[in-house]
Amino acid sequence: VYKRQAIDTLDRLYSDEQDSYYFSAYELLSVCEPMLLSGEVNAAEQFQRAIADTLPSERRIKEGFAQICMLNGQVSKSMEILRELDMEDPSFDLERTLPSLGYLLAQYPEKGNDALELLHFTVEQFPDSSFAHFSLAKLYGDRGDIARAIEHCKKCLELKPNDGDAASLLGRLEQQR
Repeated sequence: VYKRQAIDTLDRLYSDEQDSYYFSAYELLSVCEPMLLSGEVNAAEQFQRAIADTLPSERRIKEGFAQICMLNGQVSKSMEILRELDMEDPSFDLERTLPSLGYLLAQYPEKGNDALELLHFTVEQFPDSSFAHFSLAKLYGDRGDIARAIEHCKKCLELKPNDGDAASLLGRLEQQR
């Protein structure tokens, strides 16, 4: 039933005389949001799989679904999907995806604590990731926790001494202190 629903949704989206050759995976997956919000995680996941079966060459469908799950409070489901992607797809970079997702979450004030938790998890999983420490430094800086922001910025520069963005951020943070 979800495969038929996915195909019908794709047909409706393409029937607007838009370019039927490509459609944003995120836009297709927006159909899953109401399911997630009403607690129908299995239904949303089945719908996502049906879209992936319908558009097998679109790798971003699974990644987009993980983002939608994260934004809609399904953090454990999101992490499960991201771990699967990391194991299945050698080109997928979990070390860079997690900080990016954390910073995406941080753009929503009500998701700030989730973002912080995700970035701490990322630093625990990838302690030598300069990108993870930089993302955490930015988030702490945005939240006004200058001491912790500086701490993670320095760790980023320790791991990647020539990181111009981190050096610039550290300079701004030290001026704020």
